[in-house]
Amino acid sequence: MDLENIGFGVGAAKTGSHSLAGLFASAIKVAHEPDSERFLALVLQFERGELSGAELQRSVKALLIAQGAQLNVAAMNGYLIRTVFSAFPSARYILTVRDAGSWVRSFVNHQVTRSPAPTSGWHAFRELRFVRDCRPHRPEELPLLQRGIYSLDAYLGYWAKHNLTIIETIPGPQLCIVATHHLARDAERLSRFIGVRPGAVALERSHQFKGDYRKPSPLDDISPKYLAERVAAYTRTLLELSARTLGDEHINILREALAYPS
Repeated sequence: MDLENIGFGVGAAKTGSHSLAGLFASAIKVAHEPDSERFLALVLQFERGELSGAELQRSVKALLIAQGAQLNVAAMNGYLIRTVFSAFPSARYILTVRDAGSWVRSFVNHQVTRSPAPTSGWHAFRELRFVRDCRPHRPEELPLLQRGIYSLDAYLGYWAKHNLTIIETIPGPQLCIVATHHLARDAERLSRFIGVRPGAVALERSHQFKGDYRKPSPLDDISPKYLAERVAAYTRTLLELSARTLGDEHINILREALAYPS
């Protein structure tokens, strides 16, 4: 396996990982969420203190090498971005970014329709992402609390932290930011970044498993004005913090990604 030419998709869940993988599946060896149960087990072992940071890095590196993909696309890659980058410091990283408003609706809709069993590892991982930082519900969010939905600060805090950690970890030349809704439009730019002949990508597969974030949602039970204010606050903060690290080209792409839809 050529570790110099490996690429990773590191976007958060619900940002188009299926579509990114599908775009290149006919041109190179792509893996989408491979061995996710084994990867999840390593994360939970580390969080429980059963693995050291060094042990986690060795295990993650061995697992990713064994998968043998030229492009490995998984939200878990982004969750463990510091570990993955330490193991593959010469790799290229694609960060798919979705605007906070449609992302939080999509994630909440996904959660209420596909909730893992309380005893499962996936439930533990969800709790890890959304409960660990102790983000309680604000008074305006009583309908979410009553339905067992996490707070907006929990969701949006995770969204912002995931993106910002990647932006702050990966050097600019090794990072490619792309808006989820512009995967097809930016296929040529992505191809150059990955080292794939542009004509080899499958544009028709750039909108796979597209969820309808506009369908009825538990978020409809709270004030639209309040929801818009929380989304705007996290979007503004992410842009302000990212601007400390990103060059003009990257920050302009990020700004475009976060501004859609209004």
